[in-house]
Amino acid sequence: MSKEIESYRVEVNGRTYEVGFPEEDAGVAEIDGERVRIDAELETPPIHYSFLIDGASYLVTLEPDDNEYGQYRAHLMGYDYEAEAISSREAFLRDFIRAAGVGKSEGVIKAPMPGLIVKTDVEIGDTVKKNQGVIVMEAMKMENEIKAPMDGTIKSLNVKAGDAVEKNQVLAEIVDKEATDQVRHNS
Repeated sequence: MSKEIESYRVEVNGRTYEVGFPEEDAGVAEIDGERVRIDAELETPPIHYSFLIDGASYLVTLEPDDNEYGQYRAHLMGYDYEAEAISSREAFLRDFIRAAGVGKSEGVIKAPMPGLIVKTDVEIGDTVKKNQGVIVMEAMKMENEIKAPMDGTIKSLNVKAGDAVEKNQVLAEIVDKEATDQVRHNS
């Protein structure tokens, strides 16, 4: 993509698009490198938008998911779509966290990069579901939610709000349901 103010990674029903808005050409968007004329108008705040794209008019209704940042249900031309829209910076951080091995199946949650713990959403002994937020960490001036890699129980929580952490530092450990049941049975 050319010089941009901001770019986004947009996923709709499992298909991912790179969307950018070039500085030098207002009224143009680049979708996967292809330029399209776009005129967007907020119809009824906050969820109804009217788009004019390459001369065709579209009315889109967005319903944000109150529990998941960047997640939407979009309604367009009688069809419903699951959608996610995040900035390219957020996408980079998510990819970095995955590549660093955060949330691997063994249940050890490590810091993907140096940062500051903003808050913990769990305590030792809490039962968690896979992809449930457990820790919020600030890195690169952005808050990143670190999620449980599996269903289980919090075995250890090694950080608290305000702690500075280093890359690969163990933040928490989760034991799976079988191990949790076995511990309870033997107690």
